[in-house]
Amino acid sequence: MQFLVIDGKDTGRHSQLLDAAFVLRHQVFVEENGWDTLAKPDGRERDQFDNEHALHLLMMEGSEIAVYSRLLPTEHPHLLSDVYPHLATRGVPRGPDIYEWTRMCVSRPWRGDGRWSFGAGEMVRAVVEFCLDSGITATTWEGHPVWLSRFTELGFDVRPLGLPQRYDHGPVLPAIMDMTSTVLDGLIDRGIPQVDRANRLAA
Repeated sequence: MQFLVIDGKDTGRHSQLLDAAFVLRHQVFVEENGWDTLAKPDGRERDQFDNEHALHLLMMEGSEIAVYSRLLPTEHPHLLSDVYPHLATRGVPRGPDIYEWTRMCVSRPWRGDGRWSFGAGEMVRAVVEFCLDSGITATTWEGHPVWLSRFTELGFDVRPLGLPQRYDHGPVLPAIMDMTSTVLDGLIDRGIPQVDRANRLAA
């Protein structure tokens, strides 16, 4: 697999690839997971944060997107600051080295049988490596509380930023976790493979 990063300032040059990513997001979050509030008539899940500040992370197998994820700088508006601020009762962490990690989804052929097999584990390792290379020291996220234990299992130091609250697609918990070389070493020890070194597709 190859790990690609598309800068939000340069989406015009990669519109077909991103269109496929938005279709994958809609298939996973709306059609499979039932997040009806995200449903779009054109079958493409996009939001106000898919802007010039976003970093779109794609795990590619040939010309197909195996895994998608997104990083948003917390110094600009993002989900936790503008959609779920009430969840973060301990405050919304912000800074040039803190990014929000969101919208991770795996295309069905690359899900495998294990929790972190195939694409998901490879994306996690690629994101950690990318953050370490880019000076990103921590990521925030909001999602089902089960992700707290799943990331903890991988060696992340996950700190909740508030208590779970119920939404139409289930409970949502905000959290922050550090991106460290120790976490990367743990992923390597688990046998999660490295993909081709990140290529940042920028102007």
